[in-house]
Amino acid sequence: MRQYIAKSGGFTYIELLISMTIALLLFAGVFGLLSTSLLSWRTGSSRIEAQQTARAALEAMTREIRYDARDIITANGNSSTLRYHNSIGETIEFYREGNVLYRRVTSVSGLVNSPNPITEGTVSFLNFTVADSADFTHKVIRIRLMVTVPNPQQSFELSTMIVALNT
Repeated sequence: MRQYIAKSGGFTYIELLISMTIALLLFAGVFGLLSTSLLSWRTGSSRIEAQQTARAALEAMTREIRYDARDIITANGNSSTLRYHNSIGETIEFYREGNVLYRRVTSVSGLVNSPNPITEGTVSFLNFTVADSADFTHKVIRIRLMVTVPNPQQSFELSTMIVALNT
């Protein structure tokens, strides 16, 4: 005589396999969603950081050139380097080397200080255009700055016009 054990109310092996497969699919979907969100956040934050750095650099150059440039020295009015003398006779130079924007000061005695980086390695284009104002009393400088952000490759341009008040 056979005795049958009464069902104890647990799950069968097949039910466990099916529920684990469903849970695995749900976790894979959640993981995919989270990894996509993280990638999107990183891309957005790197772009915002590059834009903020470029805006701060442009604002610093603008403020310094507007109020302190005395005698602007540049090649052919359209150049990737801007040189000018400030109020104490130093020569200030803004230029791009590689993907970094620099500011270099040469003292009145001719001592060249080491260049100070203004931005990180995101500047892909820098251009200064110098012209006379309409009434020929001031110099007008246009600065174009292009920033490139890797992953994904995105570029954006910032531009401003400055009237150098002391030229």
